[in-house]
Amino acid sequence: MKDLKIVKVHKNNFKDLTLMIKISAKYLKQDAPEPKAFQRLKKDLLARNHQCEAYIETFKGKPVGFVIFYIAYASFLGKPTLFLEDIFVLKEKRVQGFGKNLFLF
Repeated sequence: MKDLKIVKVHKNNFKDLTLMIKISAKYLKQDAPEPKAFQRLKKDLLARNHQCEAYIETFKGKPVGFVIFYIAYASFLGKPTLFLEDIFVLKEKRVQGFGKNLFLF
């Protein structure tokens, strides 16, 4: 898809992630996280030994979705396992392949 980018969250685009999380909370009819929660998330995402990873999906330079995941270890399988914590695409961008792109990147 032309004009589509999926980039890892870093200090310069963290504000896009917070915006998308707030929109996600509103869509889910939940309260948005408190500022301290965003501070903890930023610290955990940007740490050298980060607790999770997050990516922002943009289309024509504007955020349209995000994904947050972390890697755990499955002892019975004997290998790392990816846990998908959050995935969200703006309502007006659904059924256009944006969610699929977040799964395939």
